Amino acid sequence: MSLSKNSMKNALDSIAGGAFFALLIFQLPLSIYGFMFLFDWEWWKAGIAAVVMTGIPLVNIFGTIGMSLVGIYGIVVTLFG
Repeated sequence: MSLSKNSMKNALDSIAGGAFFALLIFQLPLSIYGFMFLFDWEWWKAGIAAVVMTGIPLVNIFGTIGMSLVGIYGIVVTLFG
């Protein structure tokens, strides 16, 4: 059973789509953790900041993705650092 070039592309597309979907699902909790990690805030202050950030249209697009990545980085540092 050999994999063709097209099936490899479909598999990589599925993996990338799944990662993007997971980031969308967990963007608010990851953003909250990102604010907690960067600014050393309590969870409720970070939650307010994350909800306000999602309410501003242009900031929502770039800020939630950036803070989600910071949240992932914070989790990795906490687990392995």
